[in-house]
Amino acid sequence: MNIYLISQSSNTGYDTYDSAVVIAEDEYAARTTHPSDYYRWINNECYYVYKDSRLEKYIDTAWVSNPFLVDVEYIGIAADGALPRVVCSSFNSG
Repeated sequence: MNIYLISQSSNTGYDTYDSAVVIAEDEYAARTTHPSDYYRWINNECYYVYKDSRLEKYIDTAWVSNPFLVDVEYIGIAADGALPRVVCSSFNSG
């Protein structure tokens, strides 16, 4: 697993995420990681993830409209046994 900084500059202002540090297997997995644990990108569409793992299509206003608008920067290698996840994120609340 690797550590990546993901960021975006296409959706700025209040109540938006500007960046996050994530652990992911590769650049694509990092790019499709949402800064919030409640959302997932699947086939370039955003879904809300319920606690019982059900998915509901969602129009995200807090991150980006397409995961290919995400900038990805490789930081380093995660410790052995690290699981894919968001380590920390930056949210601009309004």
